[in-house]
Amino acid sequence: MFVQTTDVAGNVSTTTSLTVLYDSSIPTLTGDITSTVTQTGASISWITDEISSSEVIYGLTTIIDQESGEQDISPRVTSHTVELTGLQECTIYFYKIESTDASGNILSNGIHTLTTEGCV
Repeated sequence: MFVQTTDVAGNVSTTTSLTVLYDSSIPTLTGDITSTVTQTGASISWITDEISSSEVIYGLTTIIDQESGEQDISPRVTSHTVELTGLQECTIYFYKIESTDASGNILSNGIHTLTTEGCV
């Protein structure tokens, strides 16, 4: 197999070998997922084995339907923290984390819970 390219001046270059790298590895958690809560917010943190983006999907039931929005896209990171704001106090939230590497491989973790402060 060979690859032939032509630049704007018409010069032709031929390469006799081509190396294609394909990343099919999903980012992996390298520790626990931790959360710190306040009355109206939460900070959720985790670490992955490869650089990837950060996102938390959450809701008031196991049908989680709110997204934090993908963060840490450029540059991607291995140490992830997502801040959730505007939460209701003394409320149970269900959430999962997602991290996507540059090749589009997605770590999507199981559903976790947290309870905001403010319960009397």
